[in-house]
Amino acid sequence: MYICAMKKCMEKKAVVCMFLIHVAVALSRCLFVIFGHLDLHYEEAQYWTWSQHLDWSYYSKPPLIAYVNYISQAVFGHSEFAVRFNAIALGFLSAVVLYLLAKEMTRDTTKAIWASLLIYVMPFFQGASMFFSTDALLLFFYLWALYLAWLAVKYDHWKHWLWFGVALGLGYLSKYAMLFFLPAFGIYLWMMDRRVLTNTKLYVSIALSFCFFIPVMIWGAQHDFVDYKHLAHLSGTHDIPLTWGKRIGKILEYVGGQLAIISPLFLVMYTKAFRRIKCNKSMWFLASHGLMIFILFLYVAATRRSGANINWTMFAYVGFPIILSSYLVDVKKQKVASVLSIITIILLMIGTNLSCLDVIGMKRVMPSTSDPSKHMVGWNELSDDLLDLEKSLNTDKVFFFSDSYHVTSELLFYMYPRHNVYFVNVGKRMNQFDLWNKELGGINQYANQGYTGIFISSKCFHSKDHLLKDAPLLPEVVQESFAPGYEYRTHITYLRGAPVYQFYIYVLKDFTSFKGETEGY
Repeated sequence: MYICAMKKCMEKKAVVCMFLIHVAVALSRCLFVIFGHLDLHYEEAQYWTWSQHLDWSYYSKPPLIAYVNYISQAVFGHSEFAVRFNAIALGFLSAVVLYLLAKEMTRDTTKAIWASLLIYVMPFFQGASMFFSTDALLLFFYLWALYLAWLAVKYDHWKHWLWFGVALGLGYLSKYAMLFFLPAFGIYLWMMDRRVLTNTKLYVSIALSFCFFIPVMIWGAQHDFVDYKHLAHLSGTHDIPLTWGKRIGKILEYVGGQLAIISPLFLVMYTKAFRRIKCNKSMWFLASHGLMIFILFLYVAATRRSGANINWTMFAYVGFPIILSSYLVDVKKQKVASVLSIITIILLMIGTNLSCLDVIGMKRVMPSTSDPSKHMVGWNELSDDLLDLEKSLNTDKVFFFSDSYHVTSELLFYMYPRHNVYFVNVGKRMNQFDLWNKELGGINQYANQGYTGIFISSKCFHSKDHLLKDAPLLPEVVQESFAPGYEYRTHITYLRGAPVYQFYIYVLKDFTSFKGETEGY
């Protein structure tokens, strides 16, 4: 009796320590965002622009991220923290839900704690819990849906089934990839628990989940199903078939990327953990999602000309920390796992601050042109430079525009509350700004009114680039929209002492009208 009481007391202390670690990690991330040097990534800025135009859905993604950004800005004001707080909060909640799911599945507090902490050594989780994209929402709602699905199957209570439907529905509003949950769940039920397939509550919860998706489908019908056409384009259904040599290359690239995002240092443990699954229903419940999605996108990687993006699959791996923790606790490999975790965390910290390589003379290992953070520096300075340029023109009739929706999104964020920043399509595939231009007029609302346009194009330097580039020719469709002639200047963004972005800035006068066209979805 005394031993049992002591064990429970120690377990409670361990859970409290785990919770405090999660709080500490969340707080450290908040401090990193507040005092760090990283601007918003252009994807974060793009989703923020959506929050300035709330709608039932958007060109490439469902609407939830826009509403979450809208709420966080209303609470925290306009700042990078207001955007990234959402990712940090979702990362914290994901770690907590992972503990609850592991505890419910294994009935072992030690395994649950390890699972909840192992999520920090999963590279796919780090980015999603620091930088706010649709992946942050998807990971949380996929994990929450797994937890509720397990409770619903195990206890068969209406409350669990209904909340499962809500989690699915909110996941649909986060990212279309949430729709893969149902076939993966169906495969598991068919293999392991077919009686659930005759349960009315299952189909009620699925029907409830699709009620959340109705506004998205209505929006798609109102906009010529551009969302569906965009997804069809991404899938590569219209691509020219690859040669077998290129297919093998894409497959190897895909497999290597998947190993990288689930922490390659644990590869041996993963291999042994999956060998032990066999007929373990709880572990197959988690593994079925990862295996189905891995195989599906393996096919995509082999058939799509540009392969499969590394982040497309990561939502399906949210249960892997539980599989891993169950193995390492059973075979008493916690010490080995601790060492591997510390090494992984150190590598991840170096990966988010590659300037530390410069200090020890290893800049050539990962130069600034290959540094992922190059997309998150200099946007504030560029915006200030452009605003100074606008002031020097001594006219109120000025607007900014770019042929890159990434640049447009960044400028809208860092010039806020200014709204005279626009995207123009010079023959590229459609994006959300094209829809807004059609509905709100874009730069054509200033046609034939004597306006001056400041056009910004950009060049991102890659590892083989060594010299600054001469100004490219203005797109013909842009030249034809203004009076002949222009003023030109350039703006360079530096990272770790080297140029990573060059912006070409043109001042054009007497805007008439713009007649650009999109090309594809």
